[in-house]
Amino acid sequence: MTDVLLVPGEGWITPIPAWRATIDERGRALKTFEAARVLADLRRNSDRRSLALLYRVATGFEPSAPNLLREATLVAAVEAAVARGELLLLRADVTGRPLGARSVGRSPQDQLIDGVTPGGVALAFEGRRYRFTPAAGWSRAAGSEAYVAVRVEIARELVTRMEGTLAQTPADHAAWQALAAALTDPQRGTGVLMLREKPPASAPAVRPDVPVVTPSQLAPKIAEQDWIELQLEWDDGTPFDENFLLTLPGGRTIKGSADAGGLVRVDGLHSGDCKLTFPDRFPEASA
Repeated sequence: MTDVLLVPGEGWITPIPAWRATIDERGRALKTFEAARVLADLRRNSDRRSLALLYRVATGFEPSAPNLLREATLVAAVEAAVARGELLLLRADVTGRPLGARSVGRSPQDQLIDGVTPGGVALAFEGRRYRFTPAAGWSRAAGSEAYVAVRVEIARELVTRMEGTLAQTPADHAAWQALAAALTDPQRGTGVLMLREKPPASAPAVRPDVPVVTPSQLAPKIAEQDWIELQLEWDDGTPFDENFLLTLPGGRTIKGSADAGGLVRVDGLHSGDCKLTFPDRFPEASA
């Protein structure tokens, strides 16, 4: 699967491992100094997700915790791969199609998708990754490995925001609007589906450390104890997959991630107020 990045000041960029590139793609790859300018733009805009994606393509390894990797480490690995000729960066047009791509013989749904993302490639937007695919060619079994279908009403809202951010010409706006009109749900089997990348498997729900006590000591305290249960989700209903910080009554804190379904439960609490923040996304609110 090809990835497409939107780089401020540079436009759309497609990273490709050199071993997988065709002769034509090698000829269209950015020169070393042009690739260095792209990396400088990403670094200047603190686009860590795009840098982590380039790191994955360059090294073949998915960083388990990209937020913990120093930005300089990501950039150094990508720069080294470009200098050695192991990573190629290609320009794409304003709709996301790599220059020179064609859509001959593709279905009407594929051509709608090609108008905004070439061949259903992954699109990074608002910190998440999305794809579009013909509904007739997708099933839960086939798409369950990495992506989940977005409900059509949420998909249309997202596509409208994508159009407002990514479309630059009247033709671009028309392409996004045509795609929005073709969006559907998996059950209908016709039209276009919007898919969102599934969150990675997360650690089990975090429980606080509770001192060991005997049953006789515990019995009188049961009535005093309380619990809290949270269901964390993104706007489109998929489980929240980033870290949270939960401040319990009395000031004790728990940092971790929800289970695979987005559920967090903490037992053995005394009644009081809890505070939930997200340190990786809003660090100032967690200070």
